[in-house]
Amino acid sequence: MDALGLRIMERVAEMDDAEKLQVLDYLHQNSRKNWSFEAWMEQVESLQARVRSQQQLNKIFRVQDLLDEVREERLNDLMGRP
Repeated sequence: MDALGLRIMERVAEMDDAEKLQVLDYLHQNSRKNWSFEAWMEQVESLQARVRSQQQLNKIFRVQDLLDEVREERLNDLMGRP
């Protein structure tokens, strides 16, 4: 067995039964023979539609906007501004 196989075996040996079942379920759901490009594309298009609708509702913020807001609040705290 190669090094990667040994690492996988060691990690699995550390898991409890519930974790092993989760891994087995994940592997079953994501195996190549069960994979369908069409189903995957449907999921991608659905996700894109959800993201676009949220963007239109301004529910998605840029990280920079959040950082700017935190900096402004911190500066206000330091300066004693309400």
